[in-house]
Amino acid sequence: MPKVGKPLIQVVIVQEIHTHWEKSARGGPKAFLRNQVPEAVKLEDIEVDPGSLLYVTQHVYYSSRNNFAEPTRTVTAPPTMVVPQFDGVFLDFDNGALAASYQYNRGHGAPERSAWKTKAFSLSEGEWGRIRYNGRHSDMDGYWGYDKWVWNVGLFSSISPSAFLETEPVKVASYMGLLK
Repeated sequence: MPKVGKPLIQVVIVQEIHTHWEKSARGGPKAFLRNQVPEAVKLEDIEVDPGSLLYVTQHVYYSSRNNFAEPTRTVTAPPTMVVPQFDGVFLDFDNGALAASYQYNRGHGAPERSAWKTKAFSLSEGEWGRIRYNGRHSDMDGYWGYDKWVWNVGLFSSISPSAFLETEPVKVASYMGLLK
């Protein structure tokens, strides 16, 4: 089984960086820490079976409950030929390019945005793009929570641990709302 860095035929890498905070982290020292959360991180070492198309997904979760330190991380590389879909992020191949779209849903939180699916970007091999969105959540008991999602999506011929750190994205699609 090849490890990170070994050539493959084609690989789609998706990195989700999800940051969650509560009202106490809206300002002050915790807000400073929250703003230090990176929008791209090194990919975990993963063993994969080479094939004609591979999807690798890394989920990274930061929280104010531990001052945004020690994120939880999971990496998957399911043996599938089906294009994976994510919460609000949709991928599809279009004439050899990888197209990424965003669609708001109420689970993302307030403020509400257009529910129409919007094409964020198209990628050729060797390129990557970024989708950002955020949301605010509250309940009847007075809880206020906030979330920011960053999705780095790339189309590559091999898996590099620093795929999202070596270059800038070709496109950044931001759907950030004003969180009051």
